[in-house]
Parts: sequence; C-alpha cells; structure tokens
Amino acid sequence: MDVLSGKVLNLPNLLEIIKYENLQEKIPIVLFGKDDIANITYDILVNNNLKINEQCDEVDFIPRTSEFDLVNVVVTNRYPEISNEYLKKQSNVKNIFYYDAIGEKQYKLSYKEFLHNISGYESVYNLLADDTSREVFIAFLNTKITSDYTYTQNIETWGQYIEKDIVDFSNISTIVDCGGYHGEDIVKFSRACKELDRNHENIIVFEADIRNFHQIKEVIRKNAISNVELHNLATWNRKEELKFEQEDQQSWSHISKKGKNTIKADTIDSILNGRKCDYIKMDIEGAEYNALLGAKNTILNNKVQLAISVYHKQNDIIDIPLLINEYNSKYKFYLRNYSKFGMECVLYAIVK
Repeated sequence: MDVLSGKVLNLPNLLEIIKYENLQEKIPIVLFGKDDIANITYDILVNNNLKINEQCDEVDFIPRTSEFDLVNVVVTNRYPEISNEYLKKQSNVKNIFYYDAIGEKQYKLSYKEFLHNISGYESVYNLLADDTSREVFIAFLNTKITSDYTYTQNIETWGQYIEKDIVDFSNISTIVDCGGYHGEDIVKFSRACKELDRNHENIIVFEADIRNFHQIKEVIRKNAISNVELHNLATWNRKEELKFEQEDQQSWSHISKKGKNTIKADTIDSILNGRKCDYIKMDIEGAEYNALLGAKNTILNNKVQLAISVYHKQNDIIDIPLLINEYNSKYKFYLRNYSKFGMECVLYAIVK
C-alpha cells in the first residue's frame, strides 16, 4: 500500500457523524439548501431515522433557527464556498457538514472495501499520466469513503468530454456518443470541430431513454447540426432486450433487472460494422464496462480516443482503465472531475 499510504484516508463516513450528533448529542439538524440535491439529501437522512428540524437557505436561516441554541447544518447546494462564508458567521452553528448525498446515491465505498481492492487501485494510480489525474483519483476516493465533498469541490474543472489539453479534435472526425441525454455534448463536439475550421464527418449517438431521444432530435434541428446518426438503443456487450428503469430525473435512467420498461441494446462493434471511429464518449449510468466489451474490435482496429464515465459503480474506476489497458497498453490515462460531488468523474484514454 506504499503508493496510496497516507493519501486515501481511513475516516468515518459523514453520515455516521451526523447520526451520532443527532441521536446521541441531540443536536438539531438543519438542511441548508432547497434544490433537487437537497431533496435527495432529505430522503437519505430521513431513511436513516434522522429528523430534519428545519430546511432553509440564506434568506430564512436566522428566523427558522433562532429557537435553537446549537444546530448542525448539512449543506446540500452547489456553491458550498458561499454557504460556508455565511454559516461561519452564525453563532448557533456547531458543525457544517458537506454531505455528498448525490454521490452516495450512486454507491458507497468503505475504507475496508478500499483495502480489499487495494492492488487494483494501486494499478490504476500507477497508470495515470499526470499529477492532476493522481490528485483527482485521491480526492474522488476520499469523497466516496467519507461522503464529504470538500475533497472533490477543490478539483472540479470544466470542459467535460472536450478537454483541449487532453483530447486533440484536429484528428477527430467520427464521434460515437453513448448516452446522448439531451444533446448538449453533440453541440459541444460539433463546435469543437468548427473551432478548428473543420467539420465532423459523423456523430453516431446512442440514447436508450425515448424521452431524451426525442429531445436530442430537437437539439439537432435547432442547432442545424448535420451528419448525425441517431439510435434509440442502449450500448451493451451483446444484442438483446433489457429491463430499463426510467427515472423521473432523466439523467439517471438506467439498465436494471427491476426496471418496468424494456429497451433494445446492441454493441458498438455491430452498429459500426467496421466503420471508422476516432472518439468514443460514454456516460451511460453504469453500463460503460459492458459497452466497452461490445466495442473491443472498434477500439482495437482504430486509434480511438476514449472519454468514459467511471463514477456509476464502485469498481468502475478500477475495472474500466484496466480493461482499456488490456486492449492496448499504449494508452495514456487522464482523470478529471466535473462536479463538486463524488460524481462526473471522467477517464480519458488517449493513444497516438
């Protein structure tokens, strides 16, 4: 464990500290935030038998908490630095907890589980090509173990899927977008090519959720993007029909044995059928590993640049880079995080 010794922290999960403070010390809980993340946080805390005494923000914090001598504040919003400055001025605030409920909704990682897979984590750490990637790797693991997003809030960056210091779009003409969602990335890819005074040859888009599929069509029309090939399919490791959980929050719809809907799935290798491919992006809610299995020939037969989400399942951050490295050991690996929370962590695999 020499490589990661002292870097990945053996600390309790923040939820356990909040529970102790509330149930043992009897300190009231104030939920600070009123957005969708606050709603997720509220549900998790209540499901852990915790009582939310108040929910507020800067506008109504003082009148809603003035009756309490001390409160513990769970911050849920996307701007913790602003909240921190405000809350530190309040005399009745005992602790401020930056609880990553939205990352924990994906999965938990205990320090014991980390130790169980230490060889895999060390292998991936040693594959990373720059200091920023290694910093992201450590911060991401610490947030997952502690559910404290103060670790990842400091490594958030911009340019998701079009990191110009990593991805060279001057050599990219055919793009495969797995998880088209609402079409924002299609627009980004098109613009990235146009900024280099060139047009993409083809953007091949896969989107399993029919609601998103129709929105993508509208985005393509409004932005007058040409040469887009759109498939209402999930990318997978074989051709079959799968159960699909269609979430109200459309970005979280995913393949699940408990799903009430059925979708068609196929492999990238089958759909492309030997066609050229320069760049593959995947953000498909935990199906990335299987989709990469179904893209093996495409990756082996082309110098494909890859941008793969590695935050949906506990072992993704290990299994996905090791699989790609098995395909081609000449890949260089970079890791970037595009959220203050323990999510939106993207692995770039670049080969010359």
